[in-house]
Amino acid sequence: MKRSQAVMIAVLLTAAMTLPAHASSNRQNNRRATFLPATSEWFEARPDYRPGSALGRNGAFGKGYYSIYLMDLAPGTDYTLGMRYPADSAQKPSVLLFDNWPGEPGAKRYKFPMGPVVRTNYEKIEYRWRLAVSPRSEGSLAFLVIESKQNFSGTADPFRYFIYLTTPAISPIRQIGEGITYLRGPSDLILPEPSGTVQYIVEYPYTMTGDRRIREQDLDGNLIENGNFSRGLRYWEMVASGSSTNGSGQVSVGNDGLRLGNVNPGESAGVRQSIKRYVRDARSLLLSSALRIDGPTSRRLHQSDDSPMLQISICYVDKKGNEHCGEGAYQRNLTAAGRRSENSRSTEVENGQWYRFEDELMDLDPRPDVIESISIMGSGLKDSEAWIDSISLVVR
Repeated sequence: MKRSQAVMIAVLLTAAMTLPAHASSNRQNNRRATFLPATSEWFEARPDYRPGSALGRNGAFGKGYYSIYLMDLAPGTDYTLGMRYPADSAQKPSVLLFDNWPGEPGAKRYKFPMGPVVRTNYEKIEYRWRLAVSPRSEGSLAFLVIESKQNFSGTADPFRYFIYLTTPAISPIRQIGEGITYLRGPSDLILPEPSGTVQYIVEYPYTMTGDRRIREQDLDGNLIENGNFSRGLRYWEMVASGSSTNGSGQVSVGNDGLRLGNVNPGESAGVRQSIKRYVRDARSLLLSSALRIDGPTSRRLHQSDDSPMLQISICYVDKKGNEHCGEGAYQRNLTAAGRRSENSRSTEVENGQWYRFEDELMDLDPRPDVIESISIMGSGLKDSEAWIDSISLVVR
């Protein structure tokens, strides 16, 4: 992830904690943090601090590199914090959370557990921690510190990793077999009401416009244009089957992203984007999305052709030149139905709740050589609607 230009902001708080009058500009420049939004998007992180800085000398950490994140956590809400890094990394990370700027007098420190580690994927290590903010909290700001140091003595090299934050918290039951280490962070975090005026240098991975976020830079290697629909349907075309010829009236963009609705049983409507990119030398091709299906709440539905469903399809060509499109394409089906058969190809998602999934497409057999296009289609949405907050296809 390429960082945007750092901007200085004054976080105006209430009462009496200010920077000491003798604080040097060097110390203020060390008060740098990256805003970590709860958008379910992965961000590539890079170290911001080294030993010897004002932060390193305050005794809060050991020897190593540090990254600091500012998080805005709502009282009474639970979150999942995720981090992944290469399994062959020589670095040993530590994850810490503070209820005030790290090193400030009285700042409470919480250390996240780091094991035991699930190792079914030998290319990466991935952690997901559940943390919950107490409804008794009077404030919402917290600071996350990722510290890294080598497992042996010597000078630590920069630690490269990916991080994300999402809400509501992800249930491990829905992610069985993915080689992810699920652990618990603070379960009743009380964030104090901030006081005084403190200056931070805050870096944003995107800018904010109204209720929709606009990324200044797409994820490095992302093959999908406008995957968060912040620019409406630019780069996407509407497609439909049945009585509607192009999805007009069934496809729209709102504050929660792409909306699919008013689709009769037996018909489908959605969007498609042409990609046409070679991926033959990729070691990873990660598809990820955050979505929600708002189905009928008056009664539980059984799995049927009329159940609200989302289908994400990727048309690709393998190394032998064979095309995998239509019924032979990669497909991920998600439904809000109350029941599904054991042989169903669909994944059940909690009705009305945001759901995030990831699939590694380089695990397909045969593997993709050329990605032709991606489609997002909704069906059975006559009395329901589906929202896609974001979707990405990142090649590494």
